[in-house]
Amino acid sequence: MDARQEWFRSRIDQVHQRLSAHDVLRMLGVPIRQSGSDNEEQIRCPFHGKDNSPSARVYPATGDKPSSVWCFVCNERWDVFALWKNLKGLDDCKFPQILKSIENYLGLQAPSAPEGGASLQLNLVDDSSVSLLDRVKKLWNVADSNLRELRDTVSMEPYLKVSMVLDRIRYDINHDRAKPEIFLAALQTILAKLREMSSNV
Repeated sequence: MDARQEWFRSRIDQVHQRLSAHDVLRMLGVPIRQSGSDNEEQIRCPFHGKDNSPSARVYPATGDKPSSVWCFVCNERWDVFALWKNLKGLDDCKFPQILKSIENYLGLQAPSAPEGGASLQLNLVDDSSVSLLDRVKKLWNVADSNLRELRDTVSMEPYLKVSMVLDRIRYDINHDRAKPEIFLAALQTILAKLREMSSNV
């Protein structure tokens, strides 16, 4: 492992020590039963849309294996970085930007980059393979899943207000009336509102 790889690895390890998959799920509004602990448990997948029964499992860190979420339907595993990227709608960001975003949130100061390391960190070219509309659709699924989780625990008025906005966004998307930039901002606001509603339960 060269100096640049060691530099990245030390930063990744530092994040894993400070932030678990459970932390990211709680922080970004995904309902989990264990509100104050990081135990292994079954949850509804926040990514593949309608999930009538819990199809994902969140695993705590064990030994040198970081905490993660595995979905049996998606057949995919997400660690802290992948959860952060998907739940915050950062699909057009490369890994160095995801890492920096989490470091900023945690207040972590990255060690000085070795020669060539800084250029890697600043290589933030967008991934054109993921469209803005695809990001909107993914965030819509996350918001819809989170809202359904809160159905029996929050008052009807805020539930219906959020539900109506989501229905309108879905209608416009399905009828090619999508305004991706506006919808992306609206969905990020909705996710923040759902986190607030979840914390008040």
